[in-house]
Amino acid sequence: MYRVGLVGCGRIGADINPSGVGSSRLGSHAAACRASTRVTLVAACDPDESRRLEAQRRWQIPAVYASLDAMLEAGQLDLAIVATPAVGRPAVLTTLVQSGRVRAVLAEKPIASSVIAAEAMEVLAAEHSVIGAVNYVRRFAPGYRSVIADIHAGAIGTVQTMRGVYTKGVLNNGGHLLDLMRWVGGDGMTTTVTAAMAGLPDDPTVSATVSWPGGLCGTMTGLSHEAFTIFELDVIGTEGRVTFGDLGHRVDRWAVEDTRARFGFRQLGPAMTSDPALTSALSGALDNLADCLDGTATPHCTFADGRAALGLALTVRRQAHDAFPELAE
Repeated sequence: MYRVGLVGCGRIGADINPSGVGSSRLGSHAAACRASTRVTLVAACDPDESRRLEAQRRWQIPAVYASLDAMLEAGQLDLAIVATPAVGRPAVLTTLVQSGRVRAVLAEKPIASSVIAAEAMEVLAAEHSVIGAVNYVRRFAPGYRSVIADIHAGAIGTVQTMRGVYTKGVLNNGGHLLDLMRWVGGDGMTTTVTAAMAGLPDDPTVSATVSWPGGLCGTMTGLSHEAFTIFELDVIGTEGRVTFGDLGHRVDRWAVEDTRARFGFRQLGPAMTSDPALTSALSGALDNLADCLDGTATPHCTFADGRAALGLALTVRRQAHDAFPELAE
């Protein structure tokens, strides 16, 4: 059992959310620690006293601290989870990596505010022999990993196109969509913005075409989160189709029927629906990092993957601001 320290006891870190707004089917990192058979949550830190004490009570955390330095000074950690607000996350990661007191870090995205800073974080982690992973959560879900491995193995033939739909900012939910599309399509993905609307502060919700050097192309469409929330990706190949729906909690798969006898043309057969186990992805991330600490695996989503997804999202945001200057006003 590897010993975990949690940095940040808010909603994502420990499900402490006094406003009651913003619940999620994904649960918290503290809940993931409890669900994992490979790690145990032994410490947490948060500058808000009421939040850290509530987290300690709710999750039976042996020790809580007002600062990261105090938690690190107490020692005895193998792995740290960074669930702080994005604005202070790079400083937290730098402290953890340089401390010599943890061997692995799982961070919420983004890990930096720029691609250059994210690359520097990769280098720093390598210099200090710290295993780094970024929580683009779908990469740790068993069902996603299985389906995308099947896609890469040719289960739906050659991918012809991808069509994604999302809400609430290109750096926020859009970053997850861009990462998922890159996971399916591979490196070399480029974007051209077609439309944009206000999303979150300094984070417009952007629509764009996407393409890869081999000729694969697709679209990502941003919609208003004030109407409703949506996150879907439709992957269409020459021999089948896969859709990720219900905010990512449902997978539908179709295979092309072999016979042309009835209608005179090939068509998709009946859909097969499955639960990709997205709700277990956070505990899956911890299990993956435990395997990394054992020396038997590599992170399913590395700092390099996090940098690539951040670069795509920042590029789309910049393209949107260039094409629609009113968004920056």
